Amino acid sequence: MEETEGATAVTGATAVTGATAAAVTASVSDDQLKARVINEYPELTQNVDDFTKVRALTSYSAAHTPYAMSVTGFTYSLGSMNVDAVGAGKTLGDAFDYFDREGGGVVCGHAAEMLARLFRVFGFEAHRLSVGFYPPTERGSSFTHEEVIVRIRRPMPGGAIHDVLAVCDPSPGFCFMHKNYYPMDFYEMLLYLRERNADAVDYAIGTNGEYPATRTISYAQDGPFEYPTSSWTVDTGYTKREIGFDPFRRTIYTSPRTLKKFQEGPWTAQLAQEKLPHDARYFLPPDARYFHLFPFRCGDPTICATAEKVIKTGSR
Repeated sequence: MEETEGATAVTGATAVTGATAAAVTASVSDDQLKARVINEYPELTQNVDDFTKVRALTSYSAAHTPYAMSVTGFTYSLGSMNVDAVGAGKTLGDAFDYFDREGGGVVCGHAAEMLARLFRVFGFEAHRLSVGFYPPTERGSSFTHEEVIVRIRRPMPGGAIHDVLAVCDPSPGFCFMHKNYYPMDFYEMLLYLRERNADAVDYAIGTNGEYPATRTISYAQDGPFEYPTSSWTVDTGYTKREIGFDPFRRTIYTSPRTLKKFQEGPWTAQLAQEKLPHDARYFLPPDARYFHLFPFRCGDPTICATAEKVIKTGSR
């Protein structure tokens, strides 16, 4: 979650100049990218439900989209330009390739862009979802976050199939769900949150125990940070890889310890200003989930319009 990133998402991404775009040569096709993803998550080709597939894709994107320490450093400059060049001479596979080989990292907005595009490569309708306080509220709160809405089909007891707008967050690498592992529809989530029942909103990391979500933190000429300080970077178990004289990366596994970082961020105080409840017993505290009651961009304007109606009236 980044205040600056949320504002950037509204005012527009950093432009890629013609010279920069022309210098990029597309080399990794969508089919080649799909083969790479399937190699890590073979269940994508198996007879599994859509929710399992989007969780696998979320885990892949989280693991292969490094996070930056700051939106003001060289790391973020490299990473954001890499993502912004997709569609302007660079394929999504090229962007993942760059992240795997070079320095550079992003925060929530560009991470959401990578995941939304990956969902589309695999045939899903997907949109970036921006939530939080933008523009600032009367109390001055302006913190924002970006995730992805993806339309999937959810099998129901009795054999019925329902369309669901699942919400997946590439920053920690999880998708929201019911306690029984059924995917939670965006509007269902809003109804629970409207009733101040955040405990009903659970989350799924990876596809099963064999595929935990990972997060790579990229340090590129921003200084010798031996202790991660940005969002999602608080686990003691990690692997470190040198990628040049100055840059290096840590890869961590998403765990309860990692998610507990939510409790330490500035959004806790800002959400308290908005009179929303806080319960420190949860690894993913309710305050983080209550951000969804403040959607301000949903990719498809009709989604935001319906969300606002649900929040105001309690029905669609």
